[in-house]
Order: sequence, then structure tokens, then C-alpha cells
Amino acid sequence: MRLLRYNNLSDEIDEERTFSLQSIPVLKKLTNVFKSKITPGTLLNWANKEKSPDFVFRKLNLNKAGDKLFDNPDVNVWAAYTNVISKANPEEAMVTTLKTRYTDEALSQMILAAKKVSSTESVAIKIQTGQVQNWLTRKKSPNDVFEYLLLNKAGDDLLSNPELAIWIRYMTAFNKENPMQKTSLHATLKTHYSSDAISKMIEAGKVVKGAGTIGVAKRLEATQIQTWLGSKSTPDDVFQLLKLDEVGDDLLASPQLNTFTNYMNVFNKENPDKQTSLIAAMTTSYDDGGVVKILEAAKKIPSTEKIAMNLEAAQFHHWLSTDKGPDKVFKALGLDKAGENLLSSPQFTKFTKYTDDFHAKHLDKKMTTMWTIRASYSDFDVAKMIIAGEKVPGTQKAAQRMEAELFKSWMQPPNNPDDAFRSLKLNTAGDKLFSNPMFRYWMKFLDEYNKVMPGRNNFHTGLTVAYEDEALVKLINTAKENPNTKTLADKLETEMLTQFIYAEKQPIDVAKLLNVKKKTDPNWKLWKKYMQDYHKYHLRDITT
Repeated sequence: MRLLRYNNLSDEIDEERTFSLQSIPVLKKLTNVFKSKITPGTLLNWANKEKSPDFVFRKLNLNKAGDKLFDNPDVNVWAAYTNVISKANPEEAMVTTLKTRYTDEALSQMILAAKKVSSTESVAIKIQTGQVQNWLTRKKSPNDVFEYLLLNKAGDDLLSNPELAIWIRYMTAFNKENPMQKTSLHATLKTHYSSDAISKMIEAGKVVKGAGTIGVAKRLEATQIQTWLGSKSTPDDVFQLLKLDEVGDDLLASPQLNTFTNYMNVFNKENPDKQTSLIAAMTTSYDDGGVVKILEAAKKIPSTEKIAMNLEAAQFHHWLSTDKGPDKVFKALGLDKAGENLLSSPQFTKFTKYTDDFHAKHLDKKMTTMWTIRASYSDFDVAKMIIAGEKVPGTQKAAQRMEAELFKSWMQPPNNPDDAFRSLKLNTAGDKLFSNPMFRYWMKFLDEYNKVMPGRNNFHTGLTVAYEDEALVKLINTAKENPNTKTLADKLETEMLTQFIYAEKQPIDVAKLLNVKKKTDPNWKLWKKYMQDYHKYHLRDITT
């Protein structure tokens, strides 16, 4: 069976370029073609004597050319001579001469290089045709021929490689003559390339215009999918075979993702009881947090933004369908590391929506937004978030809702203002208490506490616990001298004296604390009011 060559993957070219002495119109010009001293006359004389192509090959000193054979212009003269002498099968005659001097691999590589040079392309194609026919006669395996044609090194562009057309034709002829040793393109590719590499070839081949490459790519993909189905590979298995579990942030831009999606769709159709999704496969390999990171990166790229948005919604529903707790979602979204910027994080809005939906589905589970936040952050950090959020118009409402929940929890028995004072780390503020933002925040809470629970805070506050009386008075006096803290100091002074009354601190002792000795002292009026309030409070039940 004689092989004809393919020009591409869909069209067979029957016409071969003719090499003969007659193709050179003026014999005189032939002299310039020769590198050796052999003249056209000598060549014609050899032809008349029917000298073999091998004889002329040696006379032209081509046997000394080595791997530079096609660099020697005389190779064209030799090919033309062989074409005339061996009209029945000049290609076979050429290969008969060459195969005694070159291995299959060496000659094939020389031919491939020569086909890329315009001056040697025609003769290289002629010789390659003979070599391929010789391989078939010798029953060379398609796998060997695949390597001879360097297709094992073609990479992503293999399907558009012109040598693939030659190999496919060889494989077809080989399978026909050797039915017990049949092979296929996919089987051969698997010998030389990984699944993800084959997938890259397929996706690259789908966008090549013409040459029948698209058709080959689609047929190859169908074969690949059927092979996976036959081996009972799960979508998770294929996800890893395609090395999509190693791509990272660029996952959605990966060509192999199309192959995976196509397989998953076929798998789901064939296995309705084992249906899965892209987001589930991504989660298996990257976990929830990794998927979130991938989607965030993809949303910043126009070409992947839309699919990232769709997958984000799919992830949301996947979490709900698998009853993933808000605390886990909180961490998956990276909100446990957002710090003071929590309320302004785009992910926080998604989280609150998820928490609402989860709570609506599980009314018996107390996993509110605030509960989840406090599971990851201390009350001190939560207060910082609220203070920061109240300064930004877009987060004020969220901050106010959080504050209401935080204050409510601080008012729940057995909690009291002392606990809040310590939670805000004010017990370690020292003489910088009044300049500490958390102190104002605590005072704000204290106001709310006294409104909601009047009379509950009758015996002590965090201040009287954290500071000795003398230190507290000194702290207040210092703060009163600063215009920025005077109002707060006055308010605190009133609160302090109220606590003294509840603690039954005698007026004489308070006079010493306030440094009151006579009517002209600065704190005389303050002490006098304390004495009146003290007697009024403690003598209220005494009747005369």
C-alpha cells in the first residue's frame, strides 16, 4: 500500500512536485546548481547507463555530508536524477540509499528541518513520503513514528502541527494492515502527554481556523471523555488529572476548565445519583477560603468576571445546601482577619445575607451575625470596628446595629458595667484614661445602661474598682483642666460622687479626698452638695 501525503488534516494532495532534468529548461544553467565538479553531461551519461541513485549519491560526495545533507545543493540534483531513473517509485529509491547511512530518527529530524527551508522543502517532502512508506513496509509502530516526527515534543500546538496529518494517515494505514495492533490518536497521546497537557492541546485546537483541526480537537475530546467515563473517574478525579487543583488564582482562565466542565456535564447525565458541580469540585481541591480567593481574583479580570460572579452565587447556595455554619463562612470569607475594616469589607455584606438566610432555615440555632463576629473577635476589637464604622456613612447603620447588640449583651445578667470596663481594657489605661477612645465608648454604654436598668448600678462601677479613690479624684481633676476632656470629667465626677453615696462614704472622708477645708476652697460647693445628697439618700427612710 503506497502512502500519499496530506497537506493538512482534511485535504489530501495527490499532486507531487516533479523532479527531473527536463525541469531545468537550459542545461547550461544546471552547471551553477552543482556544488561538485560533476557536469550535466556526466549526469546525463550516468542516466543513459542507468547508474543507480546510490552510485550518483556517492559521486556527488553526498555520502560525506552527514547531518548537513540538505545544506548541500547537490541533494536537489540527486533527487532529480533519482526521479528520472526510478520513475516507478523514486521515493523508495531515495530512502533505500539514505537508510543505509542514517537511522530513522536522524533522517526524520533532518527532513523536518529541511521542510522549513524554501530551497529544500520540496526535496524534503519527497524523501519523507518515501520514508513513511518504508516505515509502513517495516511495520514500524505508530508510537515510534510519532516520535520520529517529533510530535512527542509539539506541546500545546500539536493539533495544528502539519506533521500530525502525516502521522494520522500513517496510523490509519497501519491499523488497516495490522488489525491486531490497532491504536488511536488518543492512546498514543496518553503515552507521551499527561491528561492536562492533552486538554491544553484540545482547547488550543478548537480555536485554529481551517485545516480540519477543530474537528480533530472535538473528536479527541469526545474520546478523552469516554475514556474517563469507562474508567469510572469522578469529576474530582478529572479535576486533579487536569491539574486544575494546582492552578490557583488563575483557575477560571485555565483552558482545561472547559474540558472539565464538559466531562462533568456528561458525568452528571450518566450518573444522576452522583451529580456534582464545578463549585463542589473547586471546594474539594481548594477549600472554601481558597475558592473565595480564586473568585475574587477572577472578578478583577473582564474575561472571567461574569463566570466568577455566577460561581460566587453558586458557592453561596452550596454552603446553604450543605448547612455550613456562619462561623465557617465567616472564616472562609477572610472576615476573621479583616480587623477594624470588617464593616467596610465587601465580603461582610455577603456574610450578613448568608447569616440571615441560614438563620431563617435554622431558627433553633443561635448563629446571628453578632454571635459569629464575637466568636472571632474580642469585645475590644468589636468596639473598635463599631467606632470606625460609625465614621463612615456607608457603614453607619451596620455599626449602629452591632452596637445595639453589643450593649444588649453587656446588659445581660450577670454582666454589669464593670465587665464592659474590663472588656474595653480600661482597667489598664492608667493616667491616660480620658484620652482613650474606649473610655468615651464605655461612658456611652453607661448612659444606656442607666436608662434601661435604673438603680442596678448602685454600688460600684469599673472606675471605682480599677482606681483607688485618691487616684480617681486626681485623674478627674487633671481632666477638668483640659478643655477637650472637661465635660467628660465633670460627668464622671458626678458619677463618682454618686457611687460614693451608694458606698456610704462619709462626707468627712469625701472632704479629705476633695481637699476641702474651708468655704473658699474650689471644691466647697461640690462637697456641700455631696453632703446634702448623702443625708437625703441615707435618711430617706428615717421618720421623726
